[in-house]
Amino acid sequence: MVLLSLVYAASTSSVAFSSYNGNWEGASGLERSATEVGATPEIALDVDEYESVGADGTLALVLSPEQSYTEAELEKLREFVESGGTLVVAEDFGPNGNRVLAGVGADARFDGRLVRDERSYARSPSMPVVSPVGNTSLVSGELVFNYGTAVVPNGATVVAATSDLSYLDSDGDQSLDGDEPVRSYPAVTVETVGEGTVVTLGDPSLVINSMQTYPGNAAFVDELFSRHDTIVLDQSHAGSVPPLGRALVLVRDFPALQVALGLAAVVLLAFVERHALRRLRARLSRRLRSRLARRLRSRGRSRSSRGPAVDRGSGPSREALVAHLTRRYPRLEAERVERVVSVFLQARGDDSEEATPD
Repeated sequence: MVLLSLVYAASTSSVAFSSYNGNWEGASGLERSATEVGATPEIALDVDEYESVGADGTLALVLSPEQSYTEAELEKLREFVESGGTLVVAEDFGPNGNRVLAGVGADARFDGRLVRDERSYARSPSMPVVSPVGNTSLVSGELVFNYGTAVVPNGATVVAATSDLSYLDSDGDQSLDGDEPVRSYPAVTVETVGEGTVVTLGDPSLVINSMQTYPGNAAFVDELFSRHDTIVLDQSHAGSVPPLGRALVLVRDFPALQVALGLAAVVLLAFVERHALRRLRARLSRRLRSRLARRLRSRGRSRSSRGPAVDRGSGPSREALVAHLTRRYPRLEAERVERVVSVFLQARGDDSEEATPD
């Protein structure tokens, strides 16, 4: 139990939106979603991963980054998009999402205020229903936000928006005030940057495990993933990464390390197998000696019950016993056979070499 607990702690994370978090606020289900639609999921712990996977047929997903990307890192993201890659940036209230959008050359921006809807919502006004806009196949059904924000298109194409009765909670009091306009607000936009595409999503919570139970949210992710061969789940700026997860990515990126670990596993298995065989042989030898001793005692009691006691020294000779055991147990080493015979003769009370043949 201690070992299992250590393995679990080393392979999971409690960071929201993390691919290593299997709780309600985690995004561990994205790997399974990618696999189910035929795409290959890749967890990126560094922006260099964008160069190794290539831009053609690749979608990268950035979920509410906790740390800022450096200018050099943003340049790599921009090269990825301009070369034909698809970048999905999902943010709500943090500043780093807009920095990524600006860094890759996208026009859309996150508003940063909570979008609410008092009429069209799932479980509360802070979980507004978002509907498709225009003739788009990217959003095929209603989406459900969970404490998300609006997207300012700035020329980007709006593919999903809130209802006409939604508003932005500017003062954070979770109620509609007179200076908060009631209207439809963009929630998802798409735009072309170079040869690639940038999708701006006003709520990273849409892809977490608990929110993927809504059919529209799951269909939206499936549609995004099914259009690409490789899905890069960018964890480079998403907070701490569990040690085992980082180790697995390290092994995946270095084939020489994979070979070394494979050889180490073979050696370990060979050692364990040899040790197990030794213990098995020792156990069989002990059982054989015990069985012979029991037979000897049983034979002695049987002869005592039938008549007068006989000489304890009578019985098969050493050579006869060795020949018998060798025929009966051909896999037993000669040295072990000799030891068993010696124990048998001692138990019989005959230490001489010239025992009477049976």
